[in-house]
Amino acid sequence: MSASGPVPFPALPPHRVPALGLIRAQAGAALLSSVADYAQRAARLSHGEAVGALSLLWHRLPRPDNHAASKEPSRMRSLGHLADEATHDWYIHVYRVSEPEGPAFLRSMLMAARLFHSEMHEFYPEAQALRYAEIGAGLTALLGQIAGIRLASMEHSAAEEHATPAALDPMWRWVVGHQIFVALTQGIILALQEFEAAAATPDEQPMRDALALAADLLMASATAFRFTADFAPTVYHDIVRPSMMGPEVGEGFSGLLSVDHRRLVAVLVRVRPLLGQAAVRFVAEHERLTLALNHVYGDHKFVCARFGGAEQPSLLCPRSSPLSGVEQLDRYQRARVELLRPPSGVDPVILS
Repeated sequence: MSASGPVPFPALPPHRVPALGLIRAQAGAALLSSVADYAQRAARLSHGEAVGALSLLWHRLPRPDNHAASKEPSRMRSLGHLADEATHDWYIHVYRVSEPEGPAFLRSMLMAARLFHSEMHEFYPEAQALRYAEIGAGLTALLGQIAGIRLASMEHSAAEEHATPAALDPMWRWVVGHQIFVALTQGIILALQEFEAAAATPDEQPMRDALALAADLLMASATAFRFTADFAPTVYHDIVRPSMMGPEVGEGFSGLLSVDHRRLVAVLVRVRPLLGQAAVRFVAEHERLTLALNHVYGDHKFVCARFGGAEQPSLLCPRSSPLSGVEQLDRYQRARVELLRPPSGVDPVILS
């Protein structure tokens, strides 16, 4: 990481992810107009220009609430302690805010987009600019939806081996990538909550829009796995993996400890009956949502295998599980995709 360390990332507790209507009411018409303008022209901006435009929007928000510095949750404990949700937030430098939901949510999304474009501007030449385009496009789609416009749906690019940037600081990227995951995950929660709320109205278009946005953000999340781990396998084993072990964070550290991820799974379980109906009512949107969720696990397994996860167990259960990291992800994939299907009468196995 840089000498100053990673930038603390502000995020709402995920149970406070707001409705679109509340964000719009609290943001105000003038700011929403500027967000809409950015969303409509974002695809034509260079990464450097996007950073500038996002910074201007970010500075128009009210100042964030004060927050206490994160305590180091592991160093004051015994070496045998288990990692938990607070450990996960501390590790990725996320702090939870208590200010009004609308500005707080919008600030997180603008900051995540700015972090992404900053990394792309600094480390990737123009010829490689499309490698992770889905991340920027997904966050732009969310900003557009907040501002009341629906952008064209995007496609997912295939995972493939490539040369990694030599100048990239792997721990900085690892942390920044996970901060972006927080924003994307909360965006998916928002989309599913909007889908749920729209189901109580006679207008089908908001439901279609919400499913489309959820798929966009899932595709962005899939690509974010590759973005977050864009460094050599040797670097992962020598630097990154050790940072998630031992006295620093405790045993069993995993992305599954993310409170945002846990909330997303809970929302998926809650809206499962509606998603089952959507498989019949909105066939194209539901098929794309399912494809996007499979892309998430496909890209996660690609990265996991690249770092030796086809043979090694995950950090979540390094001693107790006979499964490799990739095999464990296969189990999660089957359980999650089942939540998008009509209930079968048999309770699904929910893997948190």
